[in-house]
Amino acid sequence: MVLAFVVFFYSLGSLYDDRRDRSVLFWKSLPVSDVQTVLSKAAWALLLAPLIAIVIGVLVGLALWLIAIVGASIAGVPSPWALATHSHPFSLLWLLLKTVPMSLLWALPTVGWLMFCSAWATSKPFLWAVLFPLLACVMLSILSAMPGISLPIGWIWYIVGYRGLLSALPGTWSPRAVSGNLDSSAMQNPSDLVQWALQHTDSARVYGNPDIWIGAAIGVA
Repeated sequence: MVLAFVVFFYSLGSLYDDRRDRSVLFWKSLPVSDVQTVLSKAAWALLLAPLIAIVIGVLVGLALWLIAIVGASIAGVPSPWALATHSHPFSLLWLLLKTVPMSLLWALPTVGWLMFCSAWATSKPFLWAVLFPLLACVMLSILSAMPGISLPIGWIWYIVGYRGLLSALPGTWSPRAVSGNLDSSAMQNPSDLVQWALQHTDSARVYGNPDIWIGAAIGVA
């Protein structure tokens, strides 16, 4: 969640703040084009921020892991190092790294829209990027409730609200069908959950979803 907030508000203010405090003049003084400047900011939001979050998460997890092992040793728990193997640290790390390109492609519509509003809005980019689209969805929902008017409200909210504004949330790239496939009775230990997560982040399953490619194309455009 912290990563999503950082990426969201960084993208929203990435170009607007440069124009407001005139730091855009600094960027223009460098031997780089405007396109390269925009791409560098997009790369930070889409690639560097998730990688930094993974590094921080791994360090925090390692610290907690060592604390748990030391605590188990002090308490006299037999084989405290078994905590290391049962927690499957390498599988979890591979799972996190595996999701980076998926999250990058999936977040493109949100990051692209926020950066567009950041570059275009003369003031209060949050209103243009978030409040106005949501208000339009609400008005269309009210209009659709009137007799004789039928609008694809579900798809409108999905495209505008979910894909347009919430795609930066980690894990939202997972296919919608996956949400109903989690059988809590089958999750007897952490390894079962890890295997389930690895199975449902299969590259063919995720990259075979046209939604991710359509959204990526729109985000790049």
